[in-house]
Amino acid sequence: MNFRIKVSLLFGAFLCLLFLTSCDPWIELNVEVRNNTNSKLIVEYKYYYETDTSVVLDLGEHIQIYRERLRMKASEFKCCPCTLDSINIFTVDTLKYSMKDPTNSKNWIKVSDDRIDCVLLINEVDLE
Repeated sequence: MNFRIKVSLLFGAFLCLLFLTSCDPWIELNVEVRNNTNSKLIVEYKYYYETDTSVVLDLGEHIQIYRERLRMKASEFKCCPCTLDSINIFTVDTLKYSMKDPTNSKNWIKVSDDRIDCVLLINEVDLE
């Protein structure tokens, strides 16, 4: 094989290896609501491209309301509630509403490693 061809193939292989190793990894995003109250909760939520969804959470139950694979590093993900268009939480029987603002990032627990778990934990003190 000619020297130029060898160098071109070696350079092409190097570029391919560089491209493949520099790509951001795929991570999994899980968004869930946990009922840590003494009441059944109704969780109504909507994403930009979905219809309204309403689910009932029993005591101590949790539900995954969103799941997606993202091409980014977990450290780059900043905003758990930004994945939602709207979310409302209230009790089934007494019609108490959650006073915890689900649109505030500080109210979400974000766990990151090779995936991102965004958890909105509703406690008894959050209901009024």
